[in-house]
Amino acid sequence: HCFLFDACFFKEYNVRFDERLPNHVDWDCWMKILALDPIMTFIDKKLSIYRVHGSSMSHQRKKMRKGFIMAVKKQQKLFFHNKGMNILLKEQLKKIKWRYREESPFDRIWHRLSKTFHRAYVKSIPWPIQKICYRIMKGKFPA
Repeated sequence: HCFLFDACFFKEYNVRFDERLPNHVDWDCWMKILALDPIMTFIDKKLSIYRVHGSSMSHQRKKMRKGFIMAVKKQQKLFFHNKGMNILLKEQLKKIKWRYREESPFDRIWHRLSKTFHRAYVKSIPWPIQKICYRIMKGKFPA
């Protein structure tokens, strides 16, 4: 989930976090840097820690949704001439609307019930049958 950038992007290209956005300023900044087409390297190591707690912004669905939509719309204006990027950004808006949708009381109850049912299911079915069920349902074995 983490990008590390050479400081030259911030100095040479005057890339800054847009403090007018309520959140997703990092995503917006990544978009600016990635538009510069930098050389990228993937490092398969855990080099960062993502801290989440009860009062984290990530728990405030309405604010997260609003900020992400603002960031995507800003990028749509910047990439108005790029048809491919506009298609991708429109798809991103659809995902945002689903991901940050308001959770109804029914959703919360269903989530709890499905977890409870899954635990009971895993405990109650004999192992050989369980393997076959998992293969059919998920195409893989449980961890």
